[in-house]
Amino acid sequence: MPSSDFSNYRRLLKYHWMPGAAVLLTVLSLATLAAYLQKPTYLAEGTLKLKRDNPTTSLTELGKSIDKLDSLTESGNPLSTEKQIVQSPPVIEAALKQLKWSQSNGKSVKPEDFLMHLSVTYVKDSDILNVSFKDRTPQRAADGVNAVINAYVQYGVRSGQDEVRTARQVISARLPTAKQRVQTAENALREFKQTHQILTLKDRVSSAQTRINSIQEKIAANEAQLANISAQEGVLASKLGISPTEAVAISSLSQSPEIQDLLTKIQQIRSQLVLARNNFTEDHPTIVSLEGNLADLKGLFAQKVAKISNSTSVFFDPDSLIGKLRQDLTAELVRLESIRKGLQRETEKHTAELKSYQRGVATLPKLEQQQNELERQLDAAQLSYNDLLKKFQETQIAANQAQGNARIISKAIVPDKPLPSRTALFIISGLILGSVLAFLTMYALETLNKSLRTIEEIRQRFNLPILGAIPLLGRKRLRFFSDRTSQSATPQLYLAELPNHKISDAYRLLQSNLKALSAAKGGKVLTVTSILPQEGKSTVAANLAIAMAQDGYSTLLVEADFQDPIQEYIWSQTNAIGLRNVLADLRSWREVIYQALPNLHIMLAGDLDRPDLPASDPIETGHWASSAFPGLDSRRMKNLLAELSLHYDFIILDTAALKTVADTVRLSQLVDGILLVVQPGQIDVESINFGQKVLSQVSKPTLGLILNQVRPINEPDAYYYFSPRKGSLPEKIGPSLRSLPAAFMESKASPQESTTPSAEISVDNPSLENIPLEQFQATVVSLQEDWLKSKHFIKEQEEELTVQSQTVREIQEKLHIAKEDRHYAAREYQRLSLEIQLVNEEERKRLLDKTLTGQRRRLREKQEILHQHLRILARRCQSTPSNNDSASSEAVGSDVLEEENPSKPL
Repeated sequence: MPSSDFSNYRRLLKYHWMPGAAVLLTVLSLATLAAYLQKPTYLAEGTLKLKRDNPTTSLTELGKSIDKLDSLTESGNPLSTEKQIVQSPPVIEAALKQLKWSQSNGKSVKPEDFLMHLSVTYVKDSDILNVSFKDRTPQRAADGVNAVINAYVQYGVRSGQDEVRTARQVISARLPTAKQRVQTAENALREFKQTHQILTLKDRVSSAQTRINSIQEKIAANEAQLANISAQEGVLASKLGISPTEAVAISSLSQSPEIQDLLTKIQQIRSQLVLARNNFTEDHPTIVSLEGNLADLKGLFAQKVAKISNSTSVFFDPDSLIGKLRQDLTAELVRLESIRKGLQRETEKHTAELKSYQRGVATLPKLEQQQNELERQLDAAQLSYNDLLKKFQETQIAANQAQGNARIISKAIVPDKPLPSRTALFIISGLILGSVLAFLTMYALETLNKSLRTIEEIRQRFNLPILGAIPLLGRKRLRFFSDRTSQSATPQLYLAELPNHKISDAYRLLQSNLKALSAAKGGKVLTVTSILPQEGKSTVAANLAIAMAQDGYSTLLVEADFQDPIQEYIWSQTNAIGLRNVLADLRSWREVIYQALPNLHIMLAGDLDRPDLPASDPIETGHWASSAFPGLDSRRMKNLLAELSLHYDFIILDTAALKTVADTVRLSQLVDGILLVVQPGQIDVESINFGQKVLSQVSKPTLGLILNQVRPINEPDAYYYFSPRKGSLPEKIGPSLRSLPAAFMESKASPQESTTPSAEISVDNPSLENIPLEQFQATVVSLQEDWLKSKHFIKEQEEELTVQSQTVREIQEKLHIAKEDRHYAAREYQRLSLEIQLVNEEERKRLLDKTLTGQRRRLREKQEILHQHLRILARRCQSTPSNNDSASSEAVGSDVLEEENPSKPL
């Protein structure tokens, strides 16, 4: 789709415009530099006219010219062929030999270098070739053209002479062969006539035809006689009932004595059989005996007939041999058969003779064809031989007349003006080449980069809700160098330093979403981790802790990343004691926490190898070896988290990345939920798959994703995450956390002061009466300041809620206008965008309203506690003897009561 292609191009420009621009500018700069560094170039031209035909090149073929300026194909151009000849190595080498040019290193100019400056063109519809040469020296340009023209003309002359010489050599070599071919053809024709005894083929054909006619007449007469005899034989055969062949056999059998004797006996038996049948029945022994004798005689008769006739297939009835008339007729039939056979033999002889003559006549056309072929070969050989003799004589004349097929029209003159500068061409070419290389560079970078850069890409990979998206602060990138003491490399506490910036709003929105999620699932111990290191998890954990503390929740931030602890640099604290010392049972948890802000305490990682630890510590004696150190998943850690949960609303654990150590996975089994920090542009698909695989092995749920350092320019829906709120307070840089008084930042909190939230102080506790008055006055002042800050924060949230309500109303009005627009189809996308935006803004408003309700409730609780403390302070000041300290304390209490009336309705 075109829109998809356009999106891909936008993606390339968005993410890789800087290297692409660098490549483009580099190539364009080089092209511009080359354009301005080029020296003036001079051009000299010469002209040649080509001849269409050269008669001296038509000698090697019989009557055909082969050396014309014609192409071998119909679409070819002979001028293009001559152009290639001008640029051929023999011509260029001859020209360089005339010029005797040399390079700066003393070597001769190479033909390929010379060709780079030479140009040959031809004029359309003419026989003109233009030869031009470019050089930085005018004289060399003219000399180069003239040398090439002269070398080409001389090459043509030499080619003509070589062709004549070659033709003469070829003709001389072919003459003996042609003469031998003539003699061979004459001998072949003579032998053919002698072999076939041919003088003239026409007389031989006439005599053969006469003989054939005579033989055909004889055959016809014989066939007539055969027909007459066959008719007579047919009549006799029908009367006798036998064929002529059988008649011949009967005639021969009748003359045999043995046959006559058998016939007599057969006749006698038949007579006896007739008499017996008159007296006896058919089954009488006499009749049976006579019939047996008759059958035996017939069998003997058949054997004799077969023996005499030499054939077992001939059978005659004995009755057929009895009778004088029958014998005469049979003899006549035999005579006719003899005559018929004689006529048949005569006819067969004439037929064979006829076929012989016919075969002879049939071969005459072939003999005539062979004779004609031999005569043609003889004529061709004689013609070729005579032509070669003629051409050989012509070559003797043309040997001294050979010339080229080109004529010089004009030689080159020395140019007086250089060619126009090609600066614009260089720049345009550099721009085109740079654009192509820039695109290829951006495409290669996009192909090699496997990271996910946008929220939508990350959303598709994770099946987790996005709790918040923290934008990148301007163009500043937060990198962590080995020297963490550098302030510029340390992550910022945005909620403390930039309270009204959009990045602080993002953290507050994250805190609101997390608070609602924690309220639904009942989780208060949270782990903040990431898949890869340097995704900003420590910054997110610190600012999230500030947001919770500003919302009135007592919050503890624990540095649980022992591999690369960052919180000590974020909060400008010394990592002397911390979580490690507690797990090693060297310190109690109350001794290692610091109060950083109201409602916010910090527990650093601690360092067991610090040289400033007391010598009595087990670390100095090697009591805690690294192999015996309790891990984050130990029972001591589990008990510690359970105890801390009794004193804080939220506990945030800043743990190591999932890909660095396995402590994070083990520690996650002890918490209520996991917050996964993902930085777009740094995370890739492989790391995401690894993280999902690791998190799937953890029994505790992953509450959602926190997208850190998101670039709004990369997000198509960035308005929903990072749009500035209309009517919001002007941004003003709040007091830097690092500029607060050292006593406030570095003082250790006592168990009562640091671990117990203010709302949990019991006003009826008799211990308040035993607290020194000065310390109690300081506690009241601290409660007063906490109440004022909470009140100011609620005021800001009320203003933000007002602005948010106005934003919702504006979006609703825009949506109403979009729905009434006539061009509804054209505004469909805008309407859907407004609906999605309205849902997000209404959800933000709901969260702000819910958060503000809880803040007001906590403020009233703090107000009541402060009011009771002020009454106790006033009572103690009245009962204390008058002195400077008591007077001062009473003044403080009265000033507080007069300046800020906590009982005044909000």
